Order: sequence, then C-alpha cells, then structure tokens
Amino acid sequence: MKKSHKILLILVILVIAAAVIVILNLPIAKTQEAVGEFPRKELELSQDAVITCAGEYTADDHALLWFIIQNQDMTLYRAVDCRVLNNGSYWVKKIYKPREYTRDIVHVVWNARDVYLINDPNCGSIVYHTSYGEEKTEFSAEDLPYIFVYSPPFGTTGCDFLDAAGSIIR
Repeated sequence: MKKSHKILLILVILVIAAAVIVILNLPIAKTQEAVGEFPRKELELSQDAVITCAGEYTADDHALLWFIIQNQDMTLYRAVDCRVLNNGSYWVKKIYKPREYTRDIVHVVWNARDVYLINDPNCGSIVYHTSYGEEKTEFSAEDLPYIFVYSPPFGTTGCDFLDAAGSIIR
C-alpha cells in the first residue's frame, strides 16, 4: 500500500472516530424521564432527589418539558427546551430556571410564549383581563400539575391565579 493511501486511511479513521465521539456526547435522551437526568446533573443532585416529568408543551418539533424536583424538604422546578427528533428522542437544547409567580406557580418565556406550570392545589382558575371583560380558565386539583400557555389576546392587561373562593393567590 502506498504511503499516501495509508495517510488517507488514517485520516478517514480519525474523522470517523471524532464524529462518533461528538455524536455520543450530544445531549440526547430517549425518554422524558431520561431528560430529567440533565437537571439532576446541572444541579449536582444526589440520586435521592426525586425528579418527575410534570408534562410538556409542544410547538412544531420542539417541546418544553417541565420537571418537579423533590430534594429533602424543598421543591424545585425546571423547564427543559428540547427538539423532538424523528425517532421520538429528545435533543436537550437548554435548561431554564423558571421565575416564580408564587412558590408553586412558575413560568418561563419560551419561543415568545409565557408558559406556566401550576402545581398549587389551592389554585382553581386563571382569569385574564381584556378590554372586553374577563376570560376564565378553570381546572381542579386532579388536573395538577397544569401547564398554561399565556398568549394574551389584543388588549389584555394581565392575568391572575385564583383560589376556590375567587381570591388572588400571591
């Protein structure tokens, strides 16, 4: 075999090896539960922490997966931005630390949408105020955790989360 062919063969093998290493290190998970391991690593949590997928909101080939993390006496929330691949796997793009509306009502701005995760058993409805009056979304404790996408119609001035008595939760 000529020396130039040997060098070419070595280069091809190196390129293939590099491609395999890159592909194996991509943040891809086959299931929602496996996606939950990415926040575990980011937060450096022990295996004692319980991570539960609370649900997902999808838009086209992207998904926002919500996770509830129980670690000792505290509850944390994380939202994970993923691209859904053709085989159903998830390619993890970004992990969000959501903003708190209250302790168990959190949200992130994702793809120009305000996506809420409601996990407060006292919350029974959402009211948004428009120039035409109020619009209301009701749900029960059995619906929790509840994902709410706030895409206000024109003229909306805000939304409130209400308990069963109709009082605003703060």
